[in-house]
Amino acid sequence: MNMTPADIPDSIEGLRALVLLQHAEAVEHKLALASRDGEISQLHEYIRLLKSQRFGPRSERSVPDQLGLFNEAETLCHGEESDAEDAKENSIEVPAHTRCKGGGRRPFPDFIPREEIFYDLPEDQKLCTNDPVHILTRIGEERL
Repeated sequence: MNMTPADIPDSIEGLRALVLLQHAEAVEHKLALASRDGEISQLHEYIRLLKSQRFGPRSERSVPDQLGLFNEAETLCHGEESDAEDAKENSIEVPAHTRCKGGGRRPFPDFIPREEIFYDLPEDQKLCTNDPVHILTRIGEERL
């Protein structure tokens, strides 16, 4: 409500009516702001939910209110010692197993023919380029 100083009433009754009108407008304004704040809060929560669905972990989506729903480990820790003895009586011991050493490549079968081919450098190329005193040797071969 826009009023100029000329629009202000001169009588007390007129001023009271003006004050009551402004008070009613202020109350309506506060209600509108509260409603708007509620809507903004709801939209913020909706945005948070959409972000968690979009960018959150896909394999384990959990609600924070249900984190303690299946907390069996805590229940077991606070149990009595007799529960542990009952568990020992009902358990079965399984002997440890042994593993074979199967790592690495399997050897070629005997029926596949093998032919070894050695490529050798000429004598003038067997000198090291960094230190010409050293003679290059074949990798995996030892000279005595």
